[in-house]
Amino acid sequence: MPHSSGPPAMPTPMKGCPICVRLDKAWRAARDQGDRKSADKFAGALINHHTTRHPGAW
Repeated sequence: MPHSSGPPAMPTPMKGCPICVRLDKAWRAARDQGDRKSADKFAGALINHHTTRHPGAW
């Protein structure tokens, strides 16, 4: 079932923010390799960065 209410499940990288881009790439790579522990770590870091540095962007 698609996510239909509230903010997106994962934030999209902010244009021009190298930290967002780097964390997003690391999260996707870990997820695609099946490394759930690393994927969770990078997802948490991305969400934390996004909500701290880009509040209101969701």
